[in-house]
Amino acid sequence: MTMLPIDRNTISDAIRRQLLDLIAEQYEEGIYKLPTEQQMADRFGVSRNTLRPVLSQMAGEGIILRRHGQGTFINPEALAVCVNLQEMIDFSMLIERCGHSPSHDIYSLDEMPAGEAVAEKLHIAAGDPVFRMEYWLYADGIMAIVAEGWCSRNLFYEIPDRDIWEKNYAFEILEKYAGRKAHSDRVRVEAMTIEKLHKTLGHKTKLRCQSVLLLDSIAFDRQSEPLVWGRAYFDTNLIHFDLFRVDHGE
Repeated sequence: MTMLPIDRNTISDAIRRQLLDLIAEQYEEGIYKLPTEQQMADRFGVSRNTLRPVLSQMAGEGIILRRHGQGTFINPEALAVCVNLQEMIDFSMLIERCGHSPSHDIYSLDEMPAGEAVAEKLHIAAGDPVFRMEYWLYADGIMAIVAEGWCSRNLFYEIPDRDIWEKNYAFEILEKYAGRKAHSDRVRVEAMTIEKLHKTLGHKTKLRCQSVLLLDSIAFDRQSEPLVWGRAYFDTNLIHFDLFRVDHGE
């Protein structure tokens, strides 16, 4: 695997990944108390000031518990959550966490002028060129997710061919061919009948459910500029989400 240098924009992401690795390592050994801030900062090669925001974020998510005068502890209840609705993870990993083997096909890939709705979501002008992609994702060979997304063609400094789109997801392609990485997203959740889904898409799918869970999201880069407008439709018989919530008033 080729390791890329960590730039300043990705230090927090790298620290988080290393913290999660440390948590998994200690959890397997039955050790619930994490090292001190200074010990972790030394281990990761960063300052305590750089580490603290990441710890605060993970404490806010309930992954760790910070007890004044006692230290920082792993929260085993939060670790029991397989798929956290708050996480940004790719669909293949999501399917794996639900206990299935993932695979996918690209149903369609089109370049088209942006309609009013797409233009508004992506902060571009109506008529500007966009890519629309639709992926079909499977859990153990059974369709589990239909995902459609739009992104501006003008983001790309090199246009990938269809083979690239078929083998990768939009976020991976944007990072490699546009130099833009998704950092956050805003999500709206609703239920939808399979009939309404097929009407929305304009064609039928192989989903076996009678209704789907829709996650309608806009992904943003670190400058809060929209990258992708996506709509993912989940068969909740195969894919389910959990939340671990914390009372931040205490």
